[in-house]
Formats: sequence, structure tokens, C-alpha cells
Amino acid sequence: MLAYPFILIGAVLVIGMYVLGVYNTLQRLKTQIKASIQEIGNQLKRQASLIPNLQASVKGYMKQEKEIFGMLTDARTSATKASQSGNMVDIEKAIDQIQTMMPKIAVQRLSLIRQLCALCRNSVIQQISSCTREELSLI
Repeated sequence: MLAYPFILIGAVLVIGMYVLGVYNTLQRLKTQIKASIQEIGNQLKRQASLIPNLQASVKGYMKQEKEIFGMLTDARTSATKASQSGNMVDIEKAIDQIQTMMPKIAVQRLSLIRQLCALCRNSVIQQISSCTREELSLI
């Protein structure tokens, strides 16, 4: 008869420990879910802050492309006029104009590629520097 209260107290303690364990597990999961949602928000904010940089680089790219297409249009116009006139002097001038423009176009394209590479490199550096050690270990 003396053993029944101890068994009952033991059973209540085991059940209580189990309930506490389940409660702690649920609280831990709740905290992890909140942290994950906040991390998604942080990543979205980080990406939104990169949009003005991207917009500025696209505007610069468009400006350079406009200049390149302007030079090509001028060269094409002078070549067309020279071929229609049939005058050798005009044809030689058009050829010279095209030959002087080609290196300029190549240099502008090369500088544009360098600028885009630098922008991408900076974006990658920003993304990596904002990651935690745990996130980097997962990569």
C-alpha cells in the first residue's frame, strides 16, 4: 500500500516532464520559424537596396549603347552616300571613318564589360559579407 503513492507521484512526474519537453520543443520551433521569416525579410530588403545600383548601371549601359549606335549610324550613312555617289574620295573617307570608329567601339564595349564585372563583383562581396558563418558553411 505504501508503494502506490510513490508510483502515482512518479507517473505524474514522468508525464509532467514529457509535457514540458513537448512544450519546449514547440517553443523552439516557433522561434526558429520567426527567425526564418525575419531572415527572408532581411534578404528582400538587401535585394531592394541593390536595385538603385542596377538601375544606374543600366542607364550607363544605355548611354554607351546609344553612343555606339549613333556612331554606327553615322558610318553607315556616310558609306551609303559614298557608294551611291561613286566618288572614290568619298568612299575612302567613309572607309577611314569606319576604321577610326571601330577601335572606339571596341574600347567602349571593353570598358562596359569591365564596369559590369566590377558591379557583379561588388554585389557578390556584399552578399558574402552579409552572410553568417553558418550560412557560409552550408554552401
